[in-house]
Amino acid sequence: MRPYLVFLLLSMMTIPVFSQELNKDQLLQLSFDSLDRIENKLEYGTLYSKKVFDAHILKAKYAKDTGQLAEAYRKRVWGEDFAMAIKYVDSAIAISTGVHEKRFPSKVHYTKGGLLYEADRPDEAVREFVTAYEFAKKASDYERIVDCFNAIAIIKGEYGHQERAISLLRLSLDYLNTYEEKIDNYDLTKLITLDNIARCYLQIKKIDSSRHYAQQGLDLSSQMKDLDTYRSLSALYAQINYYDGNYIKSRDTLLKYVKGTGDLSHADRLFYLGMIEGKIGNSAKKRRYFKRIDSLLNKNGYPLMDNVKEIFQFLLKEAISKDEEPMVKNYADRLVYYDSILTTAEKEIRSILWTEFDLPEQEASKKVLSDEIQKKEGTIRNYILLSVLLIFLLALYFIKYSRTQKKLREIMHQDVEPLKRYPKKDDIAQMDIDPEVVQSTLKALDKWETDLGYLEQKTSQNSLASDLNTNTSYLSKIINTYKGQTFSNYLKDLRVTYAINHLKENPQIIDTHSTIQIAEMFGFSSLDVFARAIKSKIGVTPAVYFRKLKKSNL
Repeated sequence: MRPYLVFLLLSMMTIPVFSQELNKDQLLQLSFDSLDRIENKLEYGTLYSKKVFDAHILKAKYAKDTGQLAEAYRKRVWGEDFAMAIKYVDSAIAISTGVHEKRFPSKVHYTKGGLLYEADRPDEAVREFVTAYEFAKKASDYERIVDCFNAIAIIKGEYGHQERAISLLRLSLDYLNTYEEKIDNYDLTKLITLDNIARCYLQIKKIDSSRHYAQQGLDLSSQMKDLDTYRSLSALYAQINYYDGNYIKSRDTLLKYVKGTGDLSHADRLFYLGMIEGKIGNSAKKRRYFKRIDSLLNKNGYPLMDNVKEIFQFLLKEAISKDEEPMVKNYADRLVYYDSILTTAEKEIRSILWTEFDLPEQEASKKVLSDEIQKKEGTIRNYILLSVLLIFLLALYFIKYSRTQKKLREIMHQDVEPLKRYPKKDDIAQMDIDPEVVQSTLKALDKWETDLGYLEQKTSQNSLASDLNTNTSYLSKIINTYKGQTFSNYLKDLRVTYAINHLKENPQIIDTHSTIQIAEMFGFSSLDVFARAIKSKIGVTPAVYFRKLKKSNL
């Protein structure tokens, strides 16, 4: 009788009780739901977190619950080094076919894909994302299907397969349009896809297609009030205008957004401004722009960026013509340095470049694409290799160095706040809801926020409406009016705000977790959505923010 009583009491206690460390026997007495709640609050990588996960595994074995055992193995990757993380996720995969939850196999393969991608093993990561897609399709999990398409497309684009990346991104748009009502974070996922496809088309100089999708992205980011993405797409549109020969129009837009969102973004826009000045006959001003780029690159330790060799070739030629011997040596050294980076990366890229990772839906267009690529390979293979190499390295470094130190300093010195809105009387009246119901719902919503209910991954508008004893229509109207956002954007903003502040207070978390694991800790199920949410909120990518946290914690 006593063990049952202990179990009953613990299962009724609130989260603060779970924050106390329990011994092995106490953990085994808990329900799986209670263990799940504890796991969602853990500091991963500690001895206690490992004890909790091990208790989950042992309890699942005692209960002969394959589904719980598989999920426990999948979660056990949190806080482990890469080798152990792969061991645990492989254990989950090994028994995933016996799990009744149809969406689990896709989830666990997606997790493994994220681990491999973070470990710079993109070829293996793509295979896992393809496997995740296949399971997601069988389970009609449309959100995961789109996540897999985007993950695979990003890797393909980074490694020079722009045509295939575009094919996948077009499939993403088809799924988004067909299954809009069944995909959470629909607007943000679509915006990510539009941004990616516009950039892929620009890389292969298909200007009209790039403009088409960039304009759609601009319209959507404007509707969503996503100013960072709007500015980024505006600068992309200016680059489109440059390749169209609209130099003055391109220059005016680039000057408006020249600083971008980081030093490398700034440098990229300075490059186009310099090229425009060269096109209109102002070589001296082009040189000044390119020298500013050199200063920015120097500040960041000379990372690789788009068109970097063209920049230093021009500066070297100018220095030679002006007999500036010290600068001739400096610029020549820069070219040698960047050539060495390209040579080092070539072998790593080669195996990925010639490997096929095509999904079933691509079979219809595969032959056409292959014939076109083979035709190009026959005469200009070396040119293709160099172009792919540059695209990959430029994209990689652009992401890693695209945020400013000024923005990071602001973030480190003050907490980020969730979006707030003070509704007007007319807006409140238009809701046509009893004021007492509104106030009751807002009070319940405030308590839900205080209790961090938004960190639960399974939270949906339907489930929250049920928990707050209201209906989805009322809840949607109240959130739109009082929070100034759609439900999905409201939920995302709460999660990302808490994540940013919590990681700042607990920077040790980033030493023991991959980005996908951290995303899941704060309720996100997609790497793309988590990364875009942080970028939109504070103007830097997760990688840049994490590096700043590590540096500040030394």
